[in-house]
Parts: sequence; C-alpha cells; structure tokens
Amino acid sequence: MKIYWRSKEGQSPPPNAQFSRFPFAGKKEPLNSVLVETLPAPCSKWPILRRIDQPNRTEWKRLVEQAVAHIRTGALQKVVLARETTLHFASAPDPFQLTAALRSEGAALFCVQEADGKAFFGATPERLFRRQDGSILVEAVAGTRKLGDALEQELLSSAKDLREFQFVQDYLQKELPSLSFSPIRVHKTANVQHLFSQGVGPWAFNDPTALIESLHPTPALCGTPKEPALAWIQANEPFSRGLYGGVIGWEWGDKAEWMVTIRSCFLEGLTAQLYVGTGIVEGSDPELEWQELEAKLSLYAPLFEGLS
Repeated sequence: MKIYWRSKEGQSPPPNAQFSRFPFAGKKEPLNSVLVETLPAPCSKWPILRRIDQPNRTEWKRLVEQAVAHIRTGALQKVVLARETTLHFASAPDPFQLTAALRSEGAALFCVQEADGKAFFGATPERLFRRQDGSILVEAVAGTRKLGDALEQELLSSAKDLREFQFVQDYLQKELPSLSFSPIRVHKTANVQHLFSQGVGPWAFNDPTALIESLHPTPALCGTPKEPALAWIQANEPFSRGLYGGVIGWEWGDKAEWMVTIRSCFLEGLTAQLYVGTGIVEGSDPELEWQELEAKLSLYAPLFEGLS
C-alpha cells in the first residue's frame, strides 16, 4: 500500500508516521503503508466515456424534499446528503497522476493506493483535528458558495448557511468544552468557499482513537442529532458511502493529524466514483443544493475531459 499526504499548510507527515482510516460508518483500519514523498507529473485530462449520477437530478429533488419533510417533523435538524458520480474510461488512469492534477488551495491532498491497484484520493478542506505541542486544533466547516467577493458576503449573511454551520460548531463545543473558537470567517479552496472557524484547546486525551470515535461523523458529514441522521442516510441514500465521509490520518509520538475524506474519489480500473455532499436543513431548495454539488464537483474538471 502506498500513501501520499500533504497538509492544508503544505506540510508532509514524519517519514515513520503511522496511518489509519475510518470509513463513514465503521471501525478504525490501520494502513500498513509506504509513504510517497513526491507526486509524478500530472496527467493530461482523462477522457470520459460515460457519466452516471446516483441519485440523478430527479431523484435528488425527491430525496431533498423527503429530507426537508422529515426535518419538519422535528426528528432531525440537519441531514447531509451525498451524490455518487460514476465515470467510465477506455483506459485506466494512474491515481497519483490524477492527485497531482488536483488544485489543492486551502485543502489537504491525499492518495491511498491498495496493493491491488484500487485507490482513494482527494483534496479535502476539512480537518477533524490536529495534535501538536500539547494542544488540539479542530475545524468547523459548513455552507458553500462559488468563489467571488459578492458570494462571500452572501454566504456570511445567509441565515440558512449560518444555521447549518452553527450545528457543527455547537457539536464540537459540546464534545470538547475546553475549546475556544475563532470568529466565523470564510475559507476558500480552489473552486468554492465555506463558512469556517477553528477551535483550540489543551490536549487532554489518553486515546486519540476514542476521541475520533466520539467526534466522527460530525454534523458536517452526517447531520444532527447524529444517530437519527445517520440512520436516515443509511435508509434513504441510494449507495453506500464507504470511505467517503470517513477520516484518514496519521500519528507519530505526540503529533497527529486527521482529515475528513470529502471531495474524494474512489478509483478502480476503468471506473471512478466521485463523491460530493451538502447539508440539508429547513429551507433547503433541491435545485440550489444540486448546483452546490456541481460547484464542488468542479474540483475535478482539470482531471477529466467532459466532466463540466
């Protein structure tokens, strides 16, 4: 197994860091891996033979409407819905060349290739936590707009997006009451921007794995309350998320970093599954949420010919 990793700040992990991952809904999986220190030259745009969205646009509208109706009953406050976009190719691309072609401004870059050639890679803007120098740093991320100054101001003043964001920050504050959060600001990636805040506090945990199991999945990936949202997703989403929406990270001594695996792609031979998701709350509009999925998917436009 081979792993490439670069943090949001452009830093590599220690050479002997121990990597692990958690699926969206599952237990810790240690990764016996060799660290890839540099990426190859990026490939040219890989031509697509066929694209299939699951759910498709019509099914997505129905799913969002069902979610909003369920929220109105009071059973949920927020649920995160995702879409799987399957691409078919005439020949198999190299995952590390695809990773090298990703624009990673404001995001951590990762690629994990199994011994059988299957790979999972992406550019994720969301850090679950970082442990360093006796402290912990977590990030609350929610709400999305395309890039642009006017859209940035719209995002900062949107009651719907601020409410969606607050669910995430309140959850982290409840789980980690010693944290002090920064004021809400906008975090920009290569193709979109999000509401964002960082929480910092003392590291006071004996077992990082237990901490991850307590936090994951957060309302940014699942919804709130956690268990009812998770159950609704598993009952209604038309595919299994697998590694999408999970976490991947490394530990070494008293240092660790764990990222949430969003803006991610699973590559197997002649097919790739791209994953994007969006938070659904009271007032969510299916068409606007679909457009948000497309904006997030545009991260992969430089990789695949015909995607946009």
